[in-house]
Amino acid sequence: MTYSGANTAQQAREILSGTLNTLQSEPDIPDEVLAVAAQVAQAVGALFQAQRAKDETSGKEQVLKALDFLRQTLALLQQFEPGNQGLDRATASVAQAMGLLYPLSIQEVASPRGDATVKLATEEPADDAAARARAEAEAAERARLEAEAAERAR
Repeated sequence: MTYSGANTAQQAREILSGTLNTLQSEPDIPDEVLAVAAQVAQAVGALFQAQRAKDETSGKEQVLKALDFLRQTLALLQQFEPGNQGLDRATASVAQAMGLLYPLSIQEVASPRGDATVKLATEEPADDAAARARAEAEAAERARLEAEAAERAR
């Protein structure tokens, strides 16, 4: 058995790989963005592991790790002034990847025998985790829209 979200994880990983390339190659990106590139690289690694996951539980765990890295990335990106094309594209790409991964993060994981649902261990109740994930997805969408608006304004 393999992880059912592997194709979506691959799509998000490919988007983020392009972002990582942009962050590492554009000359007008500030040095402080190296922290952003490191977070994106961590997310890419987690998504690669999700693609290769042998089961739903381990695949979802890797997707959740990737989303955590992307949340941190988005927080770092929001510290910069809008207007840098590379950073604006990176923000939009991170938001796009988060949008792809969000449905995987809230999907319940069935047990291998299919007779019960396995709840992943989290530090917060499922309702709080779902609300936090929804709020973060909404923040990512707002960031993506802001980046698109900044791009159109140029």
